[in-house]
Amino acid sequence: MADSDPVRCDDPAIRQIPQFAIPRDGGDANSIAAFGMAVRDVFHIARVDPADPAEVETLAWHLGTAMFGRFAGPALRFDRPATLVASSGLDHLLVQYYETGGFTGDAGGEPVAVRAGDICVFDLADTLSTTTSAFCNLSLLLPRASIAPIVGDIASLHGMVVPAGSAVGGLLCDHLRSVARRLPGLTTAEATLAAHATVTLTAMVLASERRREGRSRTPSCPRSALLRINRLIDAEIGNPALDAERIAHVAGVSRAALYRLFAPAGGVARHIRRRRLSGAALELADPLRRVRVGEVAQRWGFATDRSFSRAFQQAFGIAPSDARERCLAFFTPGNGASETDPRDFAGWMRSLHAAGPAGDQP
Repeated sequence: MADSDPVRCDDPAIRQIPQFAIPRDGGDANSIAAFGMAVRDVFHIARVDPADPAEVETLAWHLGTAMFGRFAGPALRFDRPATLVASSGLDHLLVQYYETGGFTGDAGGEPVAVRAGDICVFDLADTLSTTTSAFCNLSLLLPRASIAPIVGDIASLHGMVVPAGSAVGGLLCDHLRSVARRLPGLTTAEATLAAHATVTLTAMVLASERRREGRSRTPSCPRSALLRINRLIDAEIGNPALDAERIAHVAGVSRAALYRLFAPAGGVARHIRRRRLSGAALELADPLRRVRVGEVAQRWGFATDRSFSRAFQQAFGIAPSDARERCLAFFTPGNGASETDPRDFAGWMRSLHAAGPAGDQP
């Protein structure tokens, strides 16, 4: 099979690793409605022209702490407003390679445009609004913590476009096409290794392109209050004393304003707790790492092992010490998400940043 050959949703070999598929449905609204439900933690979607065929084809694989997929559809609007940023809790980078089609719009209030062959980057801790033409893209959803050591200032990547003519960008395009072609034949262990290699290559390419463009965000650049405070929380997430009073003081806002800002997320305390549990669950869900529960608890700001275990058990219904076993069970063929239920796919999204082995959002 050539690299340009499409990956078919009905390929039986794809069942070797957890996968999710929404096939084209012949023109009724079922697939686009299912797609909207599946990605509801990432975007609000709408058709640009109601007369366009309501067909969206989705094929995605869960690779542990990353998700990879091919998505194709008609002209669509994708919106991620501040309320969704706050309520979804996603702490990821979305990297998309547009095989066909493109879009225009804004990322964090800055204009962005993508053509076929380009790679675009979105920080899901920020807002975006785009309008596509008919498209087919390869998408990679990456946890922030997995690329931060290489990339550093992830916020500066939001809305970055790696043009089709870029030499190092071309390497990443070729790699993503190869991953899409090869994944159906990989075992779960091989897919995990492929995910780690893909994360590393992606981070290095993005860091290289950012240096070439001279992109950076300084304190003088305009930012939403939500984004600025999320950065503060990220920087101090390992501090057990981090609370609303400290955040309000350091950010220079009133506690009342802070509570209003995080009301869609159920409050600032719940948001901090979810970020901590998300990071801890990601570490415990990684089959290639063996980290002591106590080390994980300390790194994510829990005062004691006991308080961490209690919070983890309450959120996920499983003890941290059992999380790896549940994660391994999830990656046994037949135990992943169903092939067509968009609610399960939304659970995949949440599992990358929150539930990991248990499948529930805190």
